[in-house]
Amino acid sequence: AGTTMAALAGDAVAAYLAKHRVEELVNDAVNEAVLANSTDPIAHIARALACAAGIELGGAAAPSCATGEDRMTALADVAEGTASPVKLRAARRSSPDELRLVDELTFDEARMAEILLTAGQQHVFADWNVDIEDAAQKRAFFESALALDHSYPGGLRAYLASGKQLLAASRLGQNPLDGWAPSPPDEGVLLQPGTLEFDELELLGVAELHAVGFVIPAGGMGERLGYSGVKFGLPAEMSTGACVLEVYAQYILAFERRASGNGKGAVAIPLALMVSHDTRAGIETLLRENEYFGLKPEQVTLLLQEKVACFADADGRLAMRDRYTLVTKPHGHGDVHFLLHQSGLAQRWLSAGLKYICFFQDTNTLYLATFLATLGASEKHALDMNSVCVPRKAKEAIGALAKLTHTDGRTLLASVEYNQLEPLLRASGKGGDVNDAVTGYSPFPGNINKLLFKLPTYVAALDYSKGELPEFVNPKYQSGSEGEPLSALKSPARLECMMQDFAYPLQTRVKGSKVGYTQVPQELGYFPIKNDVTTAAELSARGIPAMSASTAEAAIYHAYGSMLRVLGCKVEQSVERMYSGVRVEDGPHVVLTPSFCSSMSELRTKMKTPADVQISQRSTLIVDGANVTFSSLNLDGALVIKVAPCAFLHIESLEMQNKGWDFTPLLHAEMGSRSTSEVDRMRGYRVSRHEELRILLTEPGKWSVVNNQLVRERPAE
Repeated sequence: AGTTMAALAGDAVAAYLAKHRVEELVNDAVNEAVLANSTDPIAHIARALACAAGIELGGAAAPSCATGEDRMTALADVAEGTASPVKLRAARRSSPDELRLVDELTFDEARMAEILLTAGQQHVFADWNVDIEDAAQKRAFFESALALDHSYPGGLRAYLASGKQLLAASRLGQNPLDGWAPSPPDEGVLLQPGTLEFDELELLGVAELHAVGFVIPAGGMGERLGYSGVKFGLPAEMSTGACVLEVYAQYILAFERRASGNGKGAVAIPLALMVSHDTRAGIETLLRENEYFGLKPEQVTLLLQEKVACFADADGRLAMRDRYTLVTKPHGHGDVHFLLHQSGLAQRWLSAGLKYICFFQDTNTLYLATFLATLGASEKHALDMNSVCVPRKAKEAIGALAKLTHTDGRTLLASVEYNQLEPLLRASGKGGDVNDAVTGYSPFPGNINKLLFKLPTYVAALDYSKGELPEFVNPKYQSGSEGEPLSALKSPARLECMMQDFAYPLQTRVKGSKVGYTQVPQELGYFPIKNDVTTAAELSARGIPAMSASTAEAAIYHAYGSMLRVLGCKVEQSVERMYSGVRVEDGPHVVLTPSFCSSMSELRTKMKTPADVQISQRSTLIVDGANVTFSSLNLDGALVIKVAPCAFLHIESLEMQNKGWDFTPLLHAEMGSRSTSEVDRMRGYRVSRHEELRILLTEPGKWSVVNNQLVRERPAE
């Protein structure tokens, strides 16, 4: 116990020191002492560290904190070459007055000014008012710059250096993967729902559920999609109205029940959400107003992502919104790794006994429908990293998983962006990305950003990398004169990083790590909400997946219908419909909530005689409740079943035909009307509930539906 407490204390101290950047502050204090030619460097360093902590040291032996003028004079000495630079690079400036800074700088503000000046960013201060005018705006500038410095591995100095390097490479048209040749990955685990192997993998996954944590980059606001709230608040489908975050919480609660029933006692599966300043309030409100959707508040952690600075041109000059405000944008979902390291959360999860950590993105609720089999595959094949993929058509606009071989002999399994794959294949003399003649799909499966790591390996790689990932920049250049190098940008550009690229530090830093992939069927794969209805209609007209609210909803119904078909149920196929220009495969609207079945093997136990279950194309079936089973059902209409945990229901024989529900297309005037709800406009239709049969059981007891009659079983005498 003492050893465990010591380890936990050590973790806490390490996390605290990392959070407060003690090592960097000490280095800066030493630099300042040297620059000042201090006769008592120890006292000088102590004073500098105290100033950083907001403490004024008293006594004759410890003079008060240096003023901003002292610090800027020291920086000027470095610039003029009259002091010995230790870690500071020269900045071209003639006098401290040129900065037009506030009257006195704090230690951190002076350090930030030095970073910007020595990195060639003098233009940032060029339009500042003189003396102490606009003091509040100047303080706000430094506050924002310090936040950027704190939220990036290596700080703002490292970000500016990386930016200039990547912009220079982009300007020359260099591919960041030059030197690497792609080839199809070795065969992964191909999941086939309904097979014995699939059920066995799910059972292996159930045994590990007690040791899993989930991490979701929460994405941004839904404004681009035509939705005013956070994307987590979007309805996953309109039949139940459950929002995306609610569905994820339902799965976690269902997994907890499965784990607890597996002899592990009470289980609370932790969930971490990466939020931004834009989404934090909305997500907090969504959780609070819905009582965390049944989760305990203490098992949910919010990780706050800061933005990064943007560049105004190809020379790496920072873009300014106004004289005191830097232009900033999101750095990408790859920041989640840095935040897990910076916060110490990954290490705490490991210390608490967790074995796996699963990452996925924000609007594809089908991720968890195959999670147990994916977890089982990782356990069976001892995978340190397991990327979940789907079959992919050649040249399809989705990242491709590939085996990369470098000219020096190194090999990696990693995701390659679709616009990089084709040039790399051609450069390596392997032709282009073409579909296989037998399967009809590319030999490079599509990465859907569902990543499962073995936590000890992940934390080891995280400790080495500090959460730092390969970055890229995607500048949009203005047309220049012929023969002139590209320089001016159409809009500010920033560095970005992607969550899936943790494959690079893991394989390079942790020798012998085993990396593989699991491929799920297309219908259980990747159907996010990425596009507004107008963009979706344009893509649909070109035969490109629309990835809209309507197609994502249709995919959910189709997935559940497919699961029932695999078991032998007679579920009619979908028909193509058009909603506001978007082609949608409209079939039976089947929603099997996670409380009813969180996996294929669990669904098998609920359908006693699948061949006697029939659902017509126009039907709606919603089943919510752990204790519901079916023998015979013939449905042509709408049926809603909700059973409380204290009740049991068996559908012995039910034949139901009613007017049901349908999706009514919105007229053009309705699409532009404010009286039409946002979630309906996003889809191009509304749900018209004409008639349904509802079976709602809230009292304890056992119930059956026999020949269309609800019967309560009498308790034993």
